Amino acid sequence: MNLKKMGMLQAIAVGCALLVMGGASVLGADALTPETKAKIKALEEASGKVYVRWSPWTVQPMAKYNDLKPDAELEKMRVDYLNLLQEILTLDPNRLATHNDLGEAYLCEGHADLAIPHFEAVLKVQKLTEAEKGNALIGLADAALLKNDKAAAVRYLKELVACGYKPDNNRQNGPNPTMQAQQALYYLDGDGSPKIDDFKLPFYTGAKVFPTAQEAVYKDEFVPLKRVNLVLGKELKASDARVKLLRQKLARFGIESDITNAPQQQSKAGDFIIKINADDKLVPPENPQGYALSVTKSGAIVSGRDKLGTTWGVVSLIQLIDQAKKAIRVCEIHDWPALKNRMSQGQSGPGNLEHTLFTKMNLFRGNTPFSEGRSPLRRMIVNTASEWYAAFGLDFYTTIRSYTMGSGFPLTSERTFALHKEILSEMAAHGGSVYFPYDDARFPLHPEDLKKSGAGANQDAKYLDRLFKAIRKDYPDFRMVFCPPFYFGPDGPARYPEPRDEYLKSIARDLDPAVEVFWTGPRVKGFEKRPDQVKWITDLIGRKPAVSQNAPGRHNLYNYLTDEMPYWSTWHYDGFVNDIGLFDVNTSVTAGPTVIATLADYLWNPKGYDSRRSIRESVAMLYGEKMFGILNPATEEMAKFDKYPYGASGFTPDSTNDVPELERVAKFAQERYDQAMAYNPESMSNMPGYFGAAVAYMKEAAKKAKNPPDYFKTFAKEIGETLALAVKEVGVDKSKGDMYRSPFECQGSKVTGKSPGRVFDLLYGARSQYRQIRFGFECDPFPAGADYELFLCGLSEPNIGKPNVKIRVSVNGKPVFEGECKFQLKDWSVQKIVIPFPDMKRNNQVLIENIEDSDNIYGPPWVGINYVVIKKT
Repeated sequence: MNLKKMGMLQAIAVGCALLVMGGASVLGADALTPETKAKIKALEEASGKVYVRWSPWTVQPMAKYNDLKPDAELEKMRVDYLNLLQEILTLDPNRLATHNDLGEAYLCEGHADLAIPHFEAVLKVQKLTEAEKGNALIGLADAALLKNDKAAAVRYLKELVACGYKPDNNRQNGPNPTMQAQQALYYLDGDGSPKIDDFKLPFYTGAKVFPTAQEAVYKDEFVPLKRVNLVLGKELKASDARVKLLRQKLARFGIESDITNAPQQQSKAGDFIIKINADDKLVPPENPQGYALSVTKSGAIVSGRDKLGTTWGVVSLIQLIDQAKKAIRVCEIHDWPALKNRMSQGQSGPGNLEHTLFTKMNLFRGNTPFSEGRSPLRRMIVNTASEWYAAFGLDFYTTIRSYTMGSGFPLTSERTFALHKEILSEMAAHGGSVYFPYDDARFPLHPEDLKKSGAGANQDAKYLDRLFKAIRKDYPDFRMVFCPPFYFGPDGPARYPEPRDEYLKSIARDLDPAVEVFWTGPRVKGFEKRPDQVKWITDLIGRKPAVSQNAPGRHNLYNYLTDEMPYWSTWHYDGFVNDIGLFDVNTSVTAGPTVIATLADYLWNPKGYDSRRSIRESVAMLYGEKMFGILNPATEEMAKFDKYPYGASGFTPDSTNDVPELERVAKFAQERYDQAMAYNPESMSNMPGYFGAAVAYMKEAAKKAKNPPDYFKTFAKEIGETLALAVKEVGVDKSKGDMYRSPFECQGSKVTGKSPGRVFDLLYGARSQYRQIRFGFECDPFPAGADYELFLCGLSEPNIGKPNVKIRVSVNGKPVFEGECKFQLKDWSVQKIVIPFPDMKRNNQVLIENIEDSDNIYGPPWVGINYVVIKKT
């Protein structure tokens, strides 16, 4: 840092800011001469080549970490940027966006005092755009945090939220200030202790624990809870998060509580004694996270094997309370999870911690705002969230994709290592862990990595091992989940510039076995996972896989809140949880709250999992006792239309035949949605899932089906192109009675885009909703005097190592072909099938099916049909 230079810049910065703070600018925008405007434009263009923001993708960070510019050049860029902005403000002190930019540049360097005058200058102006005022207030809040002034930060954030800006209006100007303020206030505004009653859970449990306990004896006896006296073990204090959780829930239930650490103290008449880790007679299970819980008429005892065991014991105690009766069920429970590591995910905001606690998921993957950079506010969010989860023994994993899969920073650079170590060390210092994704954006390797390492398999695992051990040296409890680019297999193809097996083997060879490694199953969106497939990935990566369920929804991969999930059992074989290290589901508390809850139930006790019971208990706990009965009838009705893909309002030619039924279901679903909102508007708003979106989709689909666009006119170009191909490849001649069907004239499946170069109907496996197409043709003259020929032009992709995809072609319900199709993956080809003339009627129906035993709708085994031609022989 050039201190003399900074002193001069500080003087200029404050001087320019004061010009605006005084009221009017020296020169109004209209008073600027053409020459001045031209000079400002040139300065702005120059500053755009050296600018910096919190985002790692801006010019200066990319120059340092990606382009590996020398230090002298980086210093010149830094000083040039500050100078250029100062020159702009000298010419036009009222350039408010420039004040905000310069303020943020100073904040990026840690100079709060230099930044503040610029943000204050903006706020002195009477007429501001939402972005100008929002960015200035966020800047002042960031500056306040840099100065450790929490109260000032809260004041600025509240002022911003009070402005009532529409969040979406600010995206074009960068990160959304209002959304940042709302998220930051959640963690800043308060006494700093975890917020554990955002969603008011649990609503209704039937006074039984959830997930299903390993060993439980329930009695139909209840003990009134007029007043509770807590007796705490030596390691527990009144300030402990678990104790606060219990007392806060009891207070909301209308039950008084008090604390004593003297077991011999006499309780008041009518007090119900709850001992937490204060009774040696009740021994918890030896399993990790295990707890024992006993409720008798004289009191309750919770004994935890470890910190998490105590947490689950307290949560279970809360679940045993009948809130309407203000009474607790008499029972004996010995409980522990079958799978040690169970992960949910979502934005790091209200309700996520509470949902995680009451579903007993011990890991949470936070999709934090680091995509916009590590500003003081964003770092505070991550650090505070990590502390809140750690207070219960839970692990909060911060996603840092902007510094891994997006940035492309070379791993052979010490600058990258120092950056990653700085980020991860700060998380670990606050009790947090990290999700380190390379995912789909790993390749191509940075040129320096390619030159020095030759392949990702030669460096990635070694780098992560070094990084992980460096953090673990200071923070032994730090954890990491890694998503490699080869996160699926063996069935799905891996189209990357280096071999999958060699990369995965390097993980076994070079990466500390304590690092979890994601695997989505045999395909990118894998469902069933056989023992041989689990063994395949386990052997390659040298550890039990951390399974990430990439597609958990039932309706076009979405979920309508009351869907049963038998798939947790049917997708996974007996003993599956013993063969994996972790299970994560790719949905959030907002989008898939009941998906996460039913998964939690399965992972806790696979042998006791009952999908019908589980979904009802999940909905009752999260939304209330009556919510399942309100929503599920509409869920079942809307499920009938899973055959229509989302997008373009779900319109296909098929839907024009379903107008009355679409309208009926849309009306019914809206009525049930309205009832649900009236019954529990808070939960329906906090955890909407996709039910409301599904209702809107149904209404739009009904509207479009009733007043459809001219479908064949809309796609006339594609239909014409496909016909031209059919003429060229199979000699279609309509004058000879040849019949042609484009993908748009076949019903039952979905038409997908040009890949490669053609539109086509996409047929997935026999258990998917997109498994078949059908069309009709007329036999003229009738009866036929000879066989007909059916020509199919298509592509196909089988599972890796498997024979080609099996299809069945039926005419009027009778198969005329069943077996492996002749199509290839990369080149369109034509398969001819004979239709025997005795099988034909005057009007015939043809059905083409993918008969592979699969429900995967995002990958093999699939067949694509570009056109169909029928000829007389």
